[in-house]
Amino acid sequence: MWLEDCTPTADGLDRDTRQNAACNFGFPTRLGLSIVVEMALISAIATASLIGFILYTNAKKWLRWRAAQRRISDKSRRRPFPWPSHLLFYLTTLLGFDFIVSLGAIFDIAWIRDAGIVEGPFCSAQAVLKQTGDVGVALSTLALTSHTFAVLFFRWKPSRSPLLACFVIGLIWLFLGLNDGLAWHFHHTKGQKLYGNTRYWCWITTSHTGKFKYYGIALEYIWMWVTALMNIFLYIPTALLYFGIIHQEEVEVKGHIKRKYSFNPRGNPDVKGDRSVGWLMMLYSVIYIVTIAPVSVARIMETVWDAKDLDKTVPFSATAIGAVFLSSGGLLNTLLYVNTRKDLLFTRENEIDESASEEEYKAVSRTTSPERELPSNFDVDAGY
Repeated sequence: MWLEDCTPTADGLDRDTRQNAACNFGFPTRLGLSIVVEMALISAIATASLIGFILYTNAKKWLRWRAAQRRISDKSRRRPFPWPSHLLFYLTTLLGFDFIVSLGAIFDIAWIRDAGIVEGPFCSAQAVLKQTGDVGVALSTLALTSHTFAVLFFRWKPSRSPLLACFVIGLIWLFLGLNDGLAWHFHHTKGQKLYGNTRYWCWITTSHTGKFKYYGIALEYIWMWVTALMNIFLYIPTALLYFGIIHQEEVEVKGHIKRKYSFNPRGNPDVKGDRSVGWLMMLYSVIYIVTIAPVSVARIMETVWDAKDLDKTVPFSATAIGAVFLSSGGLLNTLLYVNTRKDLLFTRENEIDESASEEEYKAVSRTTSPERELPSNFDVDAGY
């Protein structure tokens, strides 16, 4: 529904969002939403570009490998495809969910145009995109964080096969399908709407009935906060390892190699060259927390006030700032990984032919350069 003559000059918002419809948004609200949309567009372009680049380079790599294998007459000399690191699978998934988050925010264009929210299929679609994208970003970030921690802290060497990464990604999508689908099936009916107008955009409703007051937290924000806490709990020990505060050494116990950890609050001067990796681990954690913290604070305050029927509302400026930070997640992740993981994204394009030796094949198979970012005593596989 496009309203050509809808030009309100002041906000006409009602605390009961059931009464909010077109022509309720004044210039300040429409301006704030415009900034959110602009940031979402930038993030969408950034994430889509990086995803396209990743798919292009790896498709090109596969075509080169396939052509090289066809030229090898001796089947015993043929090699399996050098799959990229599991980390690249998780990163691509994260960028995909970042794109979905941006797309959900871009839907605000309709509410800017109508100067208010008109519930319907378009509104429900935005709510689903927001919920799916936010939870998807959280879970894919959690997978990426857990993988990085296992490789760097415990020196886990994952298989070159992508099956584990695909299994984890499949679980993420299965969870999202159940999280969204079951909630929609059981709670989105004619008498009650799970997804609808939440004052400035469409999401999980909180004011229609007391039943949905905490659904937004249970179905979405809890997973974002769990991921933020796990980032802190996993990245900080990894950073301390590179600062030399936590020391790791291998000892042989009954013929088996065991890892022994010790704590040195003064740090180990022998690992000064590895401190940049420690700061990088901290940065990964900070970026995610920064993107979700403002909107989380605004949302939880709104939910608590609605639940207690307090005549209070979070200022739109606070909500808009939170939405801008959340929409910037795709852009920040793109800039972060492009600048810190060039070895992961910009793979070697050496073509494997009949004359390639086993050593040359292994060199081409690596999509990361562990020696660039890991200490010399960390002979970690290319899983990181």
